[in-house]
Amino acid sequence: MILTSEDGPDGEDTSFIIKADSVVGASSLADDVLCKMPHKKVACFCHRITRIGESNSTNNKPSIVMGPFVGAAIMHDDEGIDNSERWIRDDQDEGWISFLDYYED
Repeated sequence: MILTSEDGPDGEDTSFIIKADSVVGASSLADDVLCKMPHKKVACFCHRITRIGESNSTNNKPSIVMGPFVGAAIMHDDEGIDNSERWIRDDQDEGWISFLDYYED
């Protein structure tokens, strides 16, 4: 899964590649790192998750494979990934909503 924190108050997308078995599990790993960032340019929680594939690893422990990194240029609109593989939330206390439902309104 790749997670991005949408543009913070002054920053670009902060991205991660995370191995997890659920959207909630992945976001909790990212949220923990984002909330400890030493500056105000990064939002304190993950806004968006995109499933990019499945792990072939025999280790099933959830982990951050890569990140945080600025990924706005390489992840522009997650081209080629169906909306059924993407989730969004506007606030840390909200549940995750699929893009299909979020943008239906």
